[in-house]
Amino acid sequence: MKIKADIQAVITEFIASKKIYDEGKIVLDAQQAVYTPIYLNQLRAKMDNAFEQVVHEADAKLNGIIQKAIDKIMTRKNRRSDFNDSVSTALSYINAMGDNLTDEMALDLVQPLLGDYQTMRRFYIVLYDKLYIGEMKLPVSDYVNVFDMRGIAKESQTLFALQGYVDAVSMLKAIQVKFDGFFSKRDTLFAMELSGTSDIASAINIESVKKAFETHTLKEINIYEAHIDEIEKIYAVNAGVIA
Repeated sequence: MKIKADIQAVITEFIASKKIYDEGKIVLDAQQAVYTPIYLNQLRAKMDNAFEQVVHEADAKLNGIIQKAIDKIMTRKNRRSDFNDSVSTALSYINAMGDNLTDEMALDLVQPLLGDYQTMRRFYIVLYDKLYIGEMKLPVSDYVNVFDMRGIAKESQTLFALQGYVDAVSMLKAIQVKFDGFFSKRDTLFAMELSGTSDIASAINIESVKKAFETHTLKEINIYEAHIDEIEKIYAVNAGVIA
């Protein structure tokens, strides 16, 4: 579910394609004494159209990488043979303990269920009011500002564990929004440098693409991957049965 290396590979591939495009334009500009202006313009147009396709394909690859990670998390299942019995036992004990349920007790009960996306979401809702002790409540559903709000619920280790995958999906969705049209949107400062040209290919500046990734999205990706590392350690008790 890591995404940074794959995203960096797409950006590296894109930059290489942009360099080839730029060098090709220089070669064409040097042929003005050889070919007619009309023919050179036709060649430039073909190059521009070809590179614009590269731009849109790069955008699609970025989106695909993130969407694949989201889908993988949201379909995670815990394949324990006694999984259904563990769910029933946990619910019965939680109901029996009522307000006397402690965070430590709850964590022991849900531990066999960790790693199952849908089940963890349901138990988070069941245990939310019983275990939350902070000053600021987190929404039960996915939230937008997950990078700012992450860690508020860590006073309850149970809630943090149950919310781990939901937080990861929220982070990925936020990253996906930032990467939407990363290479192709001329109206966004982080994706390209406006140069006054009429074509996308000439408008894109390699250094601005590098800077955009390093300053606009890399921090969030690092937070997401650190979060994945943290929750996978918690879910390691069921590592052999999570798929």
